[in-house]
Amino acid sequence: MKRVNYFLTSLIALIFTACSVENSSSYSTVLNSTNESTTDQTSISSSIVGFTFDTDTDLSLSFDDNSSLYFGDWAISGSDSIFVRENATFNNSTMSLALKDTISGEYNTTGAHAQTTTTYGYGKYEITMKPAHSNGYVSSFFLFWDNGDLSNSWNEIDIEFIKADNQVQFNNFDKPNSMHEKLVTLDFNATASSHKYTIEYTPSYIKYFVDETLLHTQTTDLVASQNMKIMMNIWKPATTSGTSWAGTPQSSMLDLTSEYSQLSYYPLKEVNSSIPLECLNSATLETWGLCVKKFMPLADSNIYEAPSNEILIAFKESVTSMLNGKCSMSSDSPLKEFYSLFTFKDAESDQSFCILYETNDSDQNSFIDKGWGSVVVNTTSTSTLAIEIPHPEFDSNTLLQGIVTLKRTNAKALLLAGTHRNASTTASTCQSSYKQSDVAHNENSCFFEANIALSDHLKAISSSYKIVQFHGKATTSCSDTNAFITNGTATSDTTTLNSILSLIKTHYSSWTATTTTQNNCNLIGSTNVEGRYINSVAQQNVCDTSANSSNDNFIHIEQASDIRDGMYWVNILK
Repeated sequence: MKRVNYFLTSLIALIFTACSVENSSSYSTVLNSTNESTTDQTSISSSIVGFTFDTDTDLSLSFDDNSSLYFGDWAISGSDSIFVRENATFNNSTMSLALKDTISGEYNTTGAHAQTTTTYGYGKYEITMKPAHSNGYVSSFFLFWDNGDLSNSWNEIDIEFIKADNQVQFNNFDKPNSMHEKLVTLDFNATASSHKYTIEYTPSYIKYFVDETLLHTQTTDLVASQNMKIMMNIWKPATTSGTSWAGTPQSSMLDLTSEYSQLSYYPLKEVNSSIPLECLNSATLETWGLCVKKFMPLADSNIYEAPSNEILIAFKESVTSMLNGKCSMSSDSPLKEFYSLFTFKDAESDQSFCILYETNDSDQNSFIDKGWGSVVVNTTSTSTLAIEIPHPEFDSNTLLQGIVTLKRTNAKALLLAGTHRNASTTASTCQSSYKQSDVAHNENSCFFEANIALSDHLKAISSSYKIVQFHGKATTSCSDTNAFITNGTATSDTTTLNSILSLIKTHYSSWTATTTTQNNCNLIGSTNVEGRYINSVAQQNVCDTSANSSNDNFIHIEQASDIRDGMYWVNILK
């Protein structure tokens, strides 16, 4: 006579019925994921930094000591498995849960289940895991809470491996309200080696990560605020009702084993300001950019703070990672305290972008704390064109111009300064006639580090890459031209500059467009530190050394106010 645990019998019956029969076809969508979020536009507001997590864990279990886990022998109604304690084994800090082709009463297989004896609340849950072969079988890591009335109420957040060795299902379930499944096709075989799987559980979102890459976010119908137990198990659904959900079992696969080698829980630490909430609800990249601009430190505000070497290194590393297709930030990055990194899908163009932008307002003064700037990478673009906006608060309309140009030319990336060029009242240690907050004249900035990452990345793809900086000129500055286009040097015009002039003449014959050799305007950009680096001046010399010649990669555009419109420049730069 088998022992039956009513709690889990009822639980699995309800979960299994909900997952495998009624909702699988209506909610599950197979998505190809290659290091990029599968967040859809309706839930984009979830990808925020509004929550941070303690760096110290409340739970760190390497499976050497099993005192914090509970095991038992019980039946699973609605499946072909019964859990047995002896199928959970431990060796070299690894817990193995086995599914065996062992007949036990009415069940044809025995599985294994482990759960924490303690409950945990909002926070980040991480497991290092290698699931068993998945077609027809389930290996899982999940959070669970119930109030003793399983027929009416329970909360659950799941990571489940089903159907195929490269598929994982994310699910959050608030009984009796709703269930939200997302079936994701990974770009690797999850059963071949261990990977890190993460759940971030907060009052505003649930996020799911694989190897620190965000793959899905849920913001609606979230589970209620409850402390939950952490659970892991392996089992075989009943063939008659489970095939449509978990796949067709392959009897030759048994015995199967899922492995767990590290479990960690980091509690929710604090809720930051609501700055990111407003901006991330934007439908288009343009509305996001205009929202971000509202929170930039203004002239003479002294809000801008020079970044530390640690921040500069982390910023460059993050931008390099973004350019290489990974829209996620390492868990120990010092940027996590100030920045959000997320995937944004533009509702107008249907383009996907990876965005790194500052979201902290710790003193609640309606301005971001540091003013270090943003980076936007077009995740599918193969272009070697990039756009830079160094003075979004000072040169009116250039922020929107940069975003429109990025989208319409399908350029690879946009660098956006995060503050007014004169936000700091301290002189730049790089070029003392400018302020510390002026990123075009200060190498000690996140903008400059991003420029290095961007130019080095594009150069490795093509020696003819182009980085365009949009600037605005006053009406009284070089008044005989409304578009002054240079390469950041005082040398002769390059092929690219002449080509741009020709295109302007074709498309906008009313413009007066000139270059260095055609105009004695002094706005040539020769002191611009990004331009100097792109024109092959060594990084350590960009403050005081002008480029002797141009390599035809940097385009410096000074414009009158009436032509600072991205749509104009799309015809020129695409």
